[in-house]
Amino acid sequence: MLIAAELAIGDVAALTFNLPGTAEPWDVRAVLRHRRGYQYGFEFLSLSDQQTQTLLSYLPGLERADRDADVLLRGKDAAPEKVT
Repeated sequence: MLIAAELAIGDVAALTFNLPGTAEPWDVRAVLRHRRGYQYGFEFLSLSDQQTQTLLSYLPGLERADRDADVLLRGKDAAPEKVT
């Protein structure tokens, strides 16, 4: 997530967002596990069974958010990795 706020690793937050392809907004609690600038990676704490299934279907199609760092480490011509 890209958030214009100052959060620290371990902070717990209440998040509301729409996942593409979903009609209803998600209201979830999450703990901050990763930060790079204003890009944050959260571990969700309160997903319903339906949200978990939706997320498991959605994630495999995403490109890694830290791909730019991987490209710098492996070289420009490295193939992008898929989330598994």
